[in-house]
Formats: sequence, C-alpha cells, structure tokens
Amino acid sequence: APIWVSEGMASLYEQCRVEGDVMRGETNWRLPELQAAIGKKVATPLTSLLALNATDFRGKSESLHYAESRYFCKFLEERGVLATIYRNFRDRFAKDPTGRLFVEQAFGQPLARVEQEWHDWLQTQRWETR
Repeated sequence: APIWVSEGMASLYEQCRVEGDVMRGETNWRLPELQAAIGKKVATPLTSLLALNATDFRGKSESLHYAESRYFCKFLEERGVLATIYRNFRDRFAKDPTGRLFVEQAFGQPLARVEQEWHDWLQTQRWETR
C-alpha cells in the first residue's frame, strides 16, 4: 500500500475505541493542525497526498501529511469504505498504486468532489484535551 494508507491507518488507530470486534479511530491531537492548514489553504491536495512517496511524505511537512492521511482514513472509515479501499489495494495494487481510482470507485465521483466532502466533514470534527 502507498504510504498514505499504511501510515494513515496506523495513525488512525493510535487513538481508538473497540466496538465489539471492530476498532474505530477517534478524534485526536492531529486534528487542529489539519484544520488550520485547510483554513490557511496550505493543506496538501488529495491528488498530491495520494501520490507521495515515503521520502516526500516524511519531508518538511511530515506532521501535516500524517494528519491528512489519518483524517482521510477516518473519513473513509466513517463513510464505510475504508475496508473496501484497503482490499482493493491488497488485491489490485498494480492497477492503481496511488489509490485514486479505488477512492473514486468507492464514492462514485471524482476525487475533487470527495476532497470537498472530506473538507466539509473535517469542519464538523472537534477535539478537546482531557
């Protein structure tokens, strides 16, 4: 899987809850950085994030890339498509090594529209320190 999936899923479950036999990512400390970046229009566009290699992912914007990947995976999880997209990577990685096609298929719309829905959803998310 590309780095946004592997690190996005790993960081999604760094703070989670278990419901029966299913883990669910919870809102965490990465949210404020991502919301601020979107507000300042410096967030990485999904087309670019999905195409990042490991070196660029871990470059100067590493913290932001983790937040973006985590919360994109959380969005996918809440929309019920994360498992399907992951299975597509596992079974058909050669067809789409970035995941763009799998995301667009899961939502039935272009990535730009998915990104707008994700950004709208992000504005509804809240994180409070305990």
